[in-house]
Amino acid sequence: MSTPKDNPLTPEAAALLEQQQAAANATQPSPAADQAATAAAMTERGPALPAESEMDAFMARMQAQFDDMAKTIETLKAQQAEALKANGEPYAVRYANGAADKLAALAAAHPDAPQGHFAAVMDAAGRLAEQAAAIVKGSGKLPELEQAADAVVRFATRGHGRGWNKHVDWSAILDDVETAVDEARKIAA
Repeated sequence: MSTPKDNPLTPEAAALLEQQQAAANATQPSPAADQAATAAAMTERGPALPAESEMDAFMARMQAQFDDMAKTIETLKAQQAEALKANGEPYAVRYANGAADKLAALAAAHPDAPQGHFAAVMDAAGRLAEQAAAIVKGSGKLPELEQAADAVVRFATRGHGRGWNKHVDWSAILDDVETAVDEARKIAA
């Protein structure tokens, strides 16, 4: 076999070969060149349309207004938190915490109660306090608060007498539970 080194082309033959190659490339462009042209066309952008520039300006104004409103809302939230702190906790939280605290005091005052007698009701009172605080923040669910309150009431009216026959005055605790639920309903509404 002969190689190009063995059989060099004449200058006329080389020119003819280049012309034929150029003609072939012109009639059948390479796929890489087509892909490059397509990619360039996708990244190059023509002139902006009039409505497009108006829309961009409108969106910039809306974003600026949104940012201003977000700052205002954050300021108002901070002011509300300061006002609540100055006035104390909302009544729903105060009374729910009061019921939980009174139950803890009741359990401490009765060390002779059966082992774990007050555990379930103290857990329910804790859930009541948690849900009351969550409702005040806007993330709590009223049905869950009501279920916790019902568990406290059920224990005080029926469960305690069945588990331990000693008389306990539940009136202050039940009053706090009822008031906490009423106040939470007002907030939730």
